[in-house]
Amino acid sequence: MIFFVRHGETEDNVQDILTGHNEILLTNNGLKQAEEAAEEIKDVDFAMCYCSPLIRTKQTLEKLLKHFPNLKVVYDNRIIERDYGEASGKHSSICSFNRWARKAEIAFKNFESVDDVFERAKDFYDEVIEKHKGQNILVVSHSGFGRVSHCYFNGFPADGDLMGIKIKNAKVITYK
Repeated sequence: MIFFVRHGETEDNVQDILTGHNEILLTNNGLKQAEEAAEEIKDVDFAMCYCSPLIRTKQTLEKLLKHFPNLKVVYDNRIIERDYGEASGKHSSICSFNRWARKAEIAFKNFESVDDVFERAKDFYDEVIEKHKGQNILVVSHSGFGRVSHCYFNGFPADGDLMGIKIKNAKVITYK
């Protein structure tokens, strides 16, 4: 089973900023959220953990690992947040298009498409599921990667719009 945990709250989350690959720390609330997620999964027997290499996921992971001091962790760039390119660091209102529609015409350079993020997710999950058949795996990542993870396990919405898929900060989502 896959246990997916989005990182805890950041100031960019509070302000609705497109963080992307930018480095930003968790808020005090985000640290508390991560501790609550750690309590929720403390009795799970994990075979492996995969984590995005960004600091906000590492801070979340640090709280999760308090119950799993010997858990092997692999930092994997495939599960990093969506790259918002030149829109990174700007308020989400800068997007005059639905940035989570698969067919959106993206108005910014180096803004990763939904399908490109999904391809990273597919590559990652295909490999991890094959490698760890029947084992519990912890994945610590981001909301954007979480949206395409949802689609990997449940299929895309009929209209191709992932905006309605909500991945809350530091919530545990399980996939079989």
